[in-house]
Amino acid sequence: MMSREARLHSFSRGVFLTVSIAVISLSPEVSAQSRITAKHLKAIADSLSVVFASNAELATVKSFDVDTMGEASAWTYTYFSFDTSGARNSKSYSFIAQDGQVTFDDSGAVPWGPFILLCEWMDSDSALAIAQHAWGSDIKRRFPSCAIIASLWQLPAPPWYCAWHVDYRCPDSVRSVYIDATSGEVLRRAAIVTSVELPRDQTLPIRMELCQNYPNPFNPTTTICYSLPRKSTVQLRVFDTLGRHLAALVQGEQDAGYHEVKFFASGLSSGAYFYRLACGNSVQTRKMILSK
Repeated sequence: MMSREARLHSFSRGVFLTVSIAVISLSPEVSAQSRITAKHLKAIADSLSVVFASNAELATVKSFDVDTMGEASAWTYTYFSFDTSGARNSKSYSFIAQDGQVTFDDSGAVPWGPFILLCEWMDSDSALAIAQHAWGSDIKRRFPSCAIIASLWQLPAPPWYCAWHVDYRCPDSVRSVYIDATSGEVLRRAAIVTSVELPRDQTLPIRMELCQNYPNPFNPTTTICYSLPRKSTVQLRVFDTLGRHLAALVQGEQDAGYHEVKFFASGLSSGAYFYRLACGNSVQTRKMILSK
């Protein structure tokens, strides 16, 4: 019989081969960007967790560098294995999803609690769209350099919901949005002032980024925000699901920084639409829903 270490090595090689094939099948635009949502590699982490404990269950998902689209360069999945003979024998195991692979985090496993994620939870891109609408867009406009930390956990007491906790850590404060990970309801918002505010113009975006529109769904007006790391020629256009061009919201040169534009859809019917930001060789597209 193989040892646990040998079984893990053998199993991991098969998993990584599967991941490599999946990455190759992606479009060049998707495979070129290493940022992923929280659910992107979760199935791989689930499979690896049972090598350590057959009863391991997902307890938390967390990242420290989430962007406004809900993507991050790395996510940490923590699993809990509860030992009925005593809580002291219970263990937690962490795995890091990064660069198309899932690896065991051997920095040290510690007991987590018996609180596991008991619900079918929304992905991080949906959670960030809600957080951005709640107040995140205003925060990022005021403090573009603030970091976003997102964590998913199960409330350890009734009513037993699981929640996304989104932190906006800015120079002047930490602002948090708590979101029901099943319904998408904003449970509460909290802010802790920590210092004097810094002038907004002290920082600039480090990359082009197209944010989820808010509100979404909308009727008939919505706001689209985006960032530019340098002065650029910009196109922001709206298309229907057939790819037909409907509106040019921005066309021309714009300075580096954070921008927003209103989209009025009073003349359109209910349904899905796409808005596309093009800047040089970079293109980003997002989906929005008009509901009348």
